[in-house]
Amino acid sequence: DVGYRVDWRVFNTRLVLPQQRVRVYIVGLRKDLDARFDFRWAELPILDRVLADVLEGPETDNDPRYVLSERQYDKLKANQEFQNDPRGRLAQLDSCARTLISGYRHGVRNEFVFRTEALRPRFFTIRECARLQGFPEGY
Repeated sequence: DVGYRVDWRVFNTRLVLPQQRVRVYIVGLRKDLDARFDFRWAELPILDRVLADVLEGPETDNDPRYVLSERQYDKLKANQEFQNDPRGRLAQLDSCARTLISGYRHGVRNEFVFRTEALRPRFFTIRECARLQGFPEGY
């Protein structure tokens, strides 16, 4: 016993955002202060949002700042994992995104948006990444 009352919960942001992001939250309160703080875990609403809810309009699907180059697209198509199951790399617009990582756009496991009217897949825009993480529009 180190003098703390500790509790923990596992939350998946999937409840409130269209992104799979499972995290463990730990709260520890000193026992001598316990009477002053009435800590209660928040009840998260189930918003049931999908990825399409946070995407920008179709004009971004061919924006050269976000679209994969021909070389990048050829490399993606040659990837064995992509050949076996493209859904592992192409975002499912009626579902949720995978967890965004700090190396997004530079890593090997990126997830891409590929709508039917687009020429090639694209990366998420900066605004879409912010929305996926729950940041307000003005951020």
